[in-house]
Amino acid sequence: MMKFVRILLMMLHRSVLLGLTIFCGMLVFQKVESMRIKDALHFCWSTITTIGYGAITPKTHLGKVLTMLYSIIGIPLFILCLSSYGMLINHCTVKVVTSFDQCCSGRKKVSYLHAKTGFVLFWVLIGEIIAGTFILNVLTDWSMLDSAYTWVITLTTIGFGDYIPDYPPDSRYIKTAIILVSELTTWATIASFVQSVRSAISEINNERRGFIAKLFCCYGDKRDEELYFLTHDLDNDI
Repeated sequence: MMKFVRILLMMLHRSVLLGLTIFCGMLVFQKVESMRIKDALHFCWSTITTIGYGAITPKTHLGKVLTMLYSIIGIPLFILCLSSYGMLINHCTVKVVTSFDQCCSGRKKVSYLHAKTGFVLFWVLIGEIIAGTFILNVLTDWSMLDSAYTWVITLTTIGFGDYIPDYPPDSRYIKTAIILVSELTTWATIASFVQSVRSAISEINNERRGFIAKLFCCYGDKRDEELYFLTHDLDNDI
């Protein structure tokens, strides 16, 4: 319970900082670049998330300088927020998987806990991608294929710019909120899934030594890693 509270407080703290960063950036770029509030919000969001659609770009010299500084500050903060969101989702999913496994098997210790957690989060992520596709399909006039394509390109932060959610700027604010919340939720699940996969690799490696260690270059603990470098001639490995 204490771990959950610590993660929650950390998440709230980082979220407040991220919110203030977006809000201040929105006000600054609205003034410097003579943007509408909604355009400034879209610009700040696409900058700190590294999507960079290219629909809105700084035109003034001051705006370009501020964009560079804003990205240096905003991008790491956004990554920290995603990390805390992922930790919270991962923690809750582990608790659910543990309770379900103990209830079904009757054993106190859950085998391959992180692998099972990753499996659950994978299907949650697939569900969120499908839900995001339907959201874009409803809020826009795009086909299901174009909606799925745009959603995946957005979530992977590739951001080609051929299809842009919630742009041009005449769309309603409620549409903006729905899309931003959907993106943030899915990114948090992706962060949690990656964390589970990393833990699962170490977990499986502790049970099945050899192949997985060589494939992913990971070891059961620090002593195993130190032993590897002490017992192998690195010059011969190159």
